[in-house]
Amino acid sequence: MATARKKALSIEAARKLMANAQIGSIRLIDARVRHRLENGNVSKPEALNVGVTTKSEGVVDQQNNLRVRAQYSLVAKRTADKAPAVDIRASFELLYTIPPDLKPSDREIKAFSVTNAMLNSWPYFREFVQSMIARMNLPPLTLPLYRILQPKPTVEQRTSAKAS
Repeated sequence: MATARKKALSIEAARKLMANAQIGSIRLIDARVRHRLENGNVSKPEALNVGVTTKSEGVVDQQNNLRVRAQYSLVAKRTADKAPAVDIRASFELLYTIPPDLKPSDREIKAFSVTNAMLNSWPYFREFVQSMIARMNLPPLTLPLYRILQPKPTVEQRTSAKAS
């Protein structure tokens, strides 16, 4: 099944929670920051290959609150290096209130966790990364928007892909 189709199914499965959940709080629960650059020895962020991975999981607690743990990991490497030059990890707990009569399935919770919860917590991770990069005296790094669905390719992109 294509990734876009899986994401579309996730959005559909999360629809009930999207319509009814109210965010109560977002808090940082775990973080790790490292850099292995001598004297911040990188002239510009383009000199590093940056990758971000995400993971999330949710559970409904005894008070019928949905608790989601959103985990992010940013690793920046120089092409020739095996070890990361910059490694920033952060986990956030998001607490949502849901109506007492709403009993979401495991599938709905997972779908909501990988869609809404990630969208809600991504700005906090972006700010965390920017702040930590500045505190490490490294050049600024701005992370892109978090996208659940990738934009459809333009006509030029489709034509270019066919020509390859």
